[in-house]
Amino acid sequence: MAWRLRPIDIVGSVNASMIAEQVLCEYRIHLEIYGSKRRERHKKTNSAIDVGELVSLILGVPRSTYRAEINGVIVVAKPHAVLTINGTTIIVRARLGDNLKPSLYDRVYLEASGVAVGIERALLAFAAARSVEALREALMRLRSSPRPAMGDGWALSTWIFARSEALEKLERLLAYWRGERDPVPRPSPLKCSMCPAMGECQYSAHASSVLE
Repeated sequence: MAWRLRPIDIVGSVNASMIAEQVLCEYRIHLEIYGSKRRERHKKTNSAIDVGELVSLILGVPRSTYRAEINGVIVVAKPHAVLTINGTTIIVRARLGDNLKPSLYDRVYLEASGVAVGIERALLAFAAARSVEALREALMRLRSSPRPAMGDGWALSTWIFARSEALEKLERLLAYWRGERDPVPRPSPLKCSMCPAMGECQYSAHASSVLE
């Protein structure tokens, strides 16, 4: 492995979303940085609901951007909400859709957000709902009782964040950004079929030949 520049030298700082995407397919991130076609990330349409802003409005908590330097990597996060209830800091992420369970992406995103917030211990909360009204109900439940719960069309998942444990989990992911190891591809027919890097990825499940 002989890179002229490390990934962190090119991007400057790493968003929590990029760290979360590493667990889905790190090689996609690698191609976005070093590939021949640099892609715009997380492009929104005017018709899309900004769930983060929605959460901020429902909870009455302004969204903030957090930064922290972790072993040579600046981690940046803008969680949907950070609030304090009965002395406990709660870091919130939410999703609208039919899947009411937090994915590995959601869990890593919240762990990275906790690291960026810079607190030693907190509660991570993931609210999923099938409608805006159901999401409102889930978030109001979080305010009154920050613990796992389910309702009509919504689910609330919570777990404890400990900074030392989170850093142990994230260290291998951060090592990629410091150029200490090669990126890990995680090809699968479903993920590769939706990946914008499919055409230039030698590990794509749909690749007919290895690219030179």
